[in-house]
Amino acid sequence: MNTGSNKRKGRILTFYSFKGGSGRTMSLANVAVLLARAGYGSAGNRVLMMDWDLEAPGLHEFFKMQVSEEDLNNKRGVIDLFLDANQKFPDGLNDDNSIEKALEFIRTFFKDAAIELKLSEDIWLLKSGRFDEKYATAVQTFDWRGFYSRCHEFLAVLIRFLQSEFDFTLVDSRTGLTDVGGICTSVLPEALIAVFTPTRQGLRVTETAEKAVNYRKGADDLRPLVIYPLASRIDTSAEDLNQKWKQEYIKQFEETFNRVYNLNECSLKRYFGKVEVHYVTNYSYGESVAVLENTSIDNAHELPAKYNELVQLIIGEYVPWEMPDIPEPRLVNANDHINFAQLLAKNKEFKRAERHFYRSIEIEPQKSEAYAAFITYLEDRLEWERAETIYHDWLDWTRRIRGNQGNQYGIMLVIFVLFLLKRNKLEKAKNLTEQYLREDESNIPVKQVYANVLTKMSLLKDAEAIYIELIGVQPDNKQIKQEYAEFLKTDKLDYSKSEKLFRELAKTDREPEAYQTNIAQLLLLQGKNKEADAIIEDLLSDQNLSDYLRCQLWFFQIAYYPQYFEKVLKEITPLIDKGIRLPGRNFEAELGIAAKNNHPYLQELRELADKITIEDSVNHF
Repeated sequence: MNTGSNKRKGRILTFYSFKGGSGRTMSLANVAVLLARAGYGSAGNRVLMMDWDLEAPGLHEFFKMQVSEEDLNNKRGVIDLFLDANQKFPDGLNDDNSIEKALEFIRTFFKDAAIELKLSEDIWLLKSGRFDEKYATAVQTFDWRGFYSRCHEFLAVLIRFLQSEFDFTLVDSRTGLTDVGGICTSVLPEALIAVFTPTRQGLRVTETAEKAVNYRKGADDLRPLVIYPLASRIDTSAEDLNQKWKQEYIKQFEETFNRVYNLNECSLKRYFGKVEVHYVTNYSYGESVAVLENTSIDNAHELPAKYNELVQLIIGEYVPWEMPDIPEPRLVNANDHINFAQLLAKNKEFKRAERHFYRSIEIEPQKSEAYAAFITYLEDRLEWERAETIYHDWLDWTRRIRGNQGNQYGIMLVIFVLFLLKRNKLEKAKNLTEQYLREDESNIPVKQVYANVLTKMSLLKDAEAIYIELIGVQPDNKQIKQEYAEFLKTDKLDYSKSEKLFRELAKTDREPEAYQTNIAQLLLLQGKNKEADAIIEDLLSDQNLSDYLRCQLWFFQIAYYPQYFEKVLKEITPLIDKGIRLPGRNFEAELGIAAKNNHPYLQELRELADKITIEDSVNHF
């Protein structure tokens, strides 16, 4: 039973009923199969079933066709695990060494005792024990209360093992109020499936559920305990009685949940409208697993669909009073989880969406899109600190797998530094880039972003030295020349030198309109209005000119020539209404000159600049 290195922590679920005849074990068997099929990865979920109903074991009966006779007769089980532990650790687990020994003991025991079912699903069974002449005596005489008092740490180690080896562990607990029942309902699980029939005695599961949640509140175990009621053997032929009892048990569970979870309001009507197991004559005789005989979950009135409603809540980690609008599909790879997470986010199911973003990273930590999609989601939610944490995880993973040097790590560093610049975390961005460049000073993109960092920190002399160095190394790199020209225009205010660079770029480009727009701007800033006007008129006469450049040119016109304001405003307004915006564009220089010249529409000009400019965004991919 080996597991992948990127597994999420498995979950432990206990199925409990206060009285027999509730269909508890049958429900567990069906849910186990559906959970195994609802895999987070291409291999599905790994599921373990543990038969802890020691006095009336029956879980193995549901899978006789999938277990060999030899395994059925000879494999050991739950009671044997605790008999051996009782002998091996008579003084309990008192230090790290004994805890590690206990973990190894449990691992070895399960390797020998757990039975892999002969199914396409990855399902394992740990019987209640070996059914020989010693079994009954062992069950009747084992002191569960004494063992727990002396060696309760063993159960914590067992939980740790189960979480690491299985995606889901389903425990079939003994009926009624017993010491072993208390362990199964209060200590082991993080979800308690309270199976009941609509009778006074059946509904006493609420007592156990309340005790279990209250016990967990006072325990060291930080896992929350969620109760999932499962109404079972519902006879829909007696509609009046059905509705009468449904109102009764809905009210009883709502009151219980309000108390134990401190809820202001709890409605379970929708939950019980979907999560209930109907009485089906064909499954009332013998032990059969409906979802193995009928794999369709589309017919809402058949048992597989009813069990699947519960499975959707378990997989999605929903509480009963928060029924999901969108059910969990089968998700095979990281892309599936990313797409589903984005769908959930659009539906404002944020908590659930985040679980799928995390899962996409767990499945394929090498997949950049998994991190990028999660970061984009967090930025959209304005959760900057959490986005930074995911960036760190991404960067750490890249470093761990590919080393500090190399193209992939450098690209990741650049993206992260751009994020830090947006958040104005300049010192951190500077330290990161300098640390990298000490190890690999030849990385051009990292040096480019380093120049950006220095510029933001107003270290303009140092930034210019980096740009000059980069152009010397790659004289034909247009991107570096353009960045340097923008730096000279916006930060150094060296309009003449910037103009010269843009003219060089325009000569070497098949579509020089963007460079010519910058040249026109620089000419205006230098007071060379006549030459600038000629370029602007020539560009605006081009019917194929992009709306983005047209917006910029019109803004230059009305900033320097107030007489054009109303005319141009009529032209530019439809483009703004269409959503045209200029990312990263800065009109501060034009606004400054307009203010100096007592522009009559100065306030309107400022408002227009705000409308058509947006902060440049980081491309995560």
